[in-house]
Amino acid sequence: MNEKLLKKLRNREEKGTLRSLSSFDGMIDFISNDYLGFANFNLDLSNSIESGATGSRLISGNRLRTEELENAIAKKFGFSYGLFFNSGFDANIGVFSSILQRGDVVIYDEFVHASIRDGIRLSFAESFSFRHNDLVHLEERLKICSADNIYIAIEGLYSMNGDICLLEEINNLASSYSAKIIIDEAHSGGVLGEDGRGVLLDPTESEAVICKLITFGKAFGSHGAIVLSNDENIRSYLINFARSFIYTTALPLASFEKVISILDSELYPNRRNDLARIILKYNDLFPHSKSKTPIKIIEGYSITELQQIEKRAKQTKLGVKAIFSPTVPEGHECIRIALHSFNNESDLLLLQEILNIEE
Repeated sequence: MNEKLLKKLRNREEKGTLRSLSSFDGMIDFISNDYLGFANFNLDLSNSIESGATGSRLISGNRLRTEELENAIAKKFGFSYGLFFNSGFDANIGVFSSILQRGDVVIYDEFVHASIRDGIRLSFAESFSFRHNDLVHLEERLKICSADNIYIAIEGLYSMNGDICLLEEINNLASSYSAKIIIDEAHSGGVLGEDGRGVLLDPTESEAVICKLITFGKAFGSHGAIVLSNDENIRSYLINFARSFIYTTALPLASFEKVISILDSELYPNRRNDLARIILKYNDLFPHSKSKTPIKIIEGYSITELQQIEKRAKQTKLGVKAIFSPTVPEGHECIRIALHSFNNESDLLLLQEILNIEE
């Protein structure tokens, strides 16, 4: 390895933020995005096609059932059209790199997913960030934009600080400045809103939103993602120009069969209710949190203290993860707690003890 790369590794080591792989098998889960506990949920998929897709959707990997599932899942979220991607990362890369054109402007919340930023970088559009959920700063950015096409990129639920976008206010600003919104509901889909439809319940109430993304690897415990829109031309455009859709082998149908089975099952609303209850219990026990989302962020620790907490938690079979820069900005290193429908009060009391937080 060349010296430049080694220097970057050593710099991480010196800061105490070098990443490595670790396993949390058999531990109480406060880490994963499996909010509703469906990752280990086995469905009877004996009637579905179990083999691989054999190719990309545009070659041999498309089936009538694939399109039936796209349509059915889109309808569950209140949209007319949907297009599957192999992951949320692939979906964001495909959407932002293809829809944004030279001469366009995209303004994105500073805390959006890395995949959105990467998709923007792959486009030829001019881009600006705005301070997280800061409507004044967003409007300042909009005022100076003279492009014919202006896009705003936001998330429903921000995964590294656990708060929700100000969708109504951002929609009003977008409408005032003739901008369009693309919303990533990777962490809010299946969890927040009526029937788990996310922050954006009814797309007709947010006219500026041209598409939204739902991933299946989090609340639905499967794999893949869907880009939803009420404009058939958006779907057709992505089929023709989104490279992360065109040039990859499609996922097996079982990934999507699992999602529709969950959406149609009685377990789905029951587990969302269980998750809502554990969120309320957490808020009772932990004075720093009053949000209604399953992502909880605890700041105020040094890097050394965070490492010690992680180690102490692992010794007691408690899955807790410290988050370091560059995943979060320097100075905002934290403990990220993910709550699940299967967590219980005794889990929370143990977590409280590990973090030395009194009620």
